[in-house]
Amino acid sequence: MTGSKGDVATPADCKSVANALLVRLQPTRPFPHQDQHDPRHCTQVYAGVFSAMTKLDAVNDILSVIGEPPVDELPSGIPDADLAEDFLDRIERNTQARGWWFNREDEVALEPDVDGHVLVPSDVLKWEPYEPGTRYYVRAGRLYDPDTKTDVFTEAVKVNVIYRISWDDLPIVFQAYVVAAASRKFQDRVLGSQKNHQFERPDEQAALIQLNEEETLQTKANSMRDNYSVGEIANRHVNPSLYHW
Repeated sequence: MTGSKGDVATPADCKSVANALLVRLQPTRPFPHQDQHDPRHCTQVYAGVFSAMTKLDAVNDILSVIGEPPVDELPSGIPDADLAEDFLDRIERNTQARGWWFNREDEVALEPDVDGHVLVPSDVLKWEPYEPGTRYYVRAGRLYDPDTKTDVFTEAVKVNVIYRISWDDLPIVFQAYVVAAASRKFQDRVLGSQKNHQFERPDEQAALIQLNEEETLQTKANSMRDNYSVGEIANRHVNPSLYHW
């Protein structure tokens, strides 16, 4: 990309491209070692335009809030990088568990195995019976019916499911929120600076607003099937702490 300063792209050039493509993602900060006029910064800032964020990108973005240089691989064996990855994983998992347009699925049929046991898939974060008034528990990794007092089923059990989606398959707007939230938590743990905490908080809140806007947009298309109240969606805008551990 050629920018207004010759053969490099400026942040303004990147922003104009993003605006032209109607990308609503806020720019992330460049790494401390990275020149803001470096054309690579254009890809970093507007990752939603050019490429998805890898998990390595996410960990390095978190490390940048404490001025640490990026790592080349995961796991890296570097304590700060391992801690950053741990924060990322925990917040990603717990935020996904809230349920979003991309990981909710209703009326999923769980088939019994040859022994009649209905196993809960390992990528399921939460589930509930599809039929109102039905109760099931999980015991030893399989469904148990407390009404009939058995874990043996003769037919498929229908449930509503929230899946855990792998990082590379997550929407970029969701990734951006998780990174912003993990960055603040990580900075609080490592540095404990109130000033930096206040600096990180607006990034997190802006990313949360964008995520919820996308949730609202996506669920409107399937509003008749969506069972999340408008009140809960609105509450996400004002209470980011609901998403964390």
